[in-house]
Amino acid sequence: MTFYAIAGSLLEYLRQLVSSVTTVFMPLASSFEARGEQEQLRRLLIQGTRASILIASPIAGALFFRGHTFIQLWMGGQYAQISGRVLQILLIAQVFGIANFTAGNIAYGLAKHRAFALSAIGESFGNLALSIFLVKQIGINGVAWGTVIPSLVVQLLFWPRYICKVLEIPVPHYLWQSWIRPGLAVVPFGVACYLSDRFLTATHLFQFLLQIAAILPVFVVGVALCFRKEFAWQFRAKFGSLSSIFQRGRRSLKRADQVDSLP
Repeated sequence: MTFYAIAGSLLEYLRQLVSSVTTVFMPLASSFEARGEQEQLRRLLIQGTRASILIASPIAGALFFRGHTFIQLWMGGQYAQISGRVLQILLIAQVFGIANFTAGNIAYGLAKHRAFALSAIGESFGNLALSIFLVKQIGINGVAWGTVIPSLVVQLLFWPRYICKVLEIPVPHYLWQSWIRPGLAVVPFGVACYLSDRFLTATHLFQFLLQIAAILPVFVVGVALCFRKEFAWQFRAKFGSLSSIFQRGRRSLKRADQVDSLP
C-alpha cells in the first residue's frame, strides 16, 4: 500500500492548501445570514467555488499529467507508474471535492450540515464496500476506484443540487459560473503539461519545477481569456478610481492657485 500512500500524501497537501483558504467562508456565511444578505451568500458561493478551483487546478493539472514523473524524481522509478496511476484516479474525485469546499463551509455556516453528515456516512459505506470488491478484481487500482466512485456520486449529484436549493440559485447558472468556466480556463495549461511531459525530460526535481514554472503563464492566459470581462471590470474600477483621485488633486491645486493669485 506504499504506492497508495504516496498518491494520498500528495493529494492531502493539495487539499490542505485549498482548505486553508476556504475555511474563512464559514464565518462569512453566518454573518451574511444574520444580516439577511442572501445575495451576498450567493456571490460568496460562486466566487468562493471559482477561487477554490482556480487555486487547485494548476497543481491538479500538473499532478495528473506529470505526477508519475514527479514521483519518479522524488521517490524513485519503482514507484512512478503504479503511484502515478493511483494519483490520476484519486485526482478525479479530489478535484470535484475541492469544487464543493465552499459549499460545505457555507452549509456549516448556515447550520445546514445535517444532510452533509448523512451523505458522508453513505459515502464511507460505499467506499468500503466497493474497495473490498474491486481490490479483488483489479488490485490497488480497485481501491482507488472504490474511493472515487462514491465520492463522485456525492460531489456531482448531491452537493450542487443541495446548496443551490438552500441558496435558491439555478443549478445550471451555478455550475457554469463556478465549475465550468474555471475548468475551461485550465485546459490550455493541462495540454501544456501533457506536451511538456511527452517532449521534455526532467532529470532532477529542480529541473522539473523549472519546467512547470515555465508553462505557468499558459494558465494565466487561460484564466484571462475565460474571465476577460471580470478582468476588464477590475481594470476599469482600479484605474477609474486613480483617475478620479488625480482629477480631485488637480482641482484642489487649481483652487489653491486661484486663492494665491488673489490680491
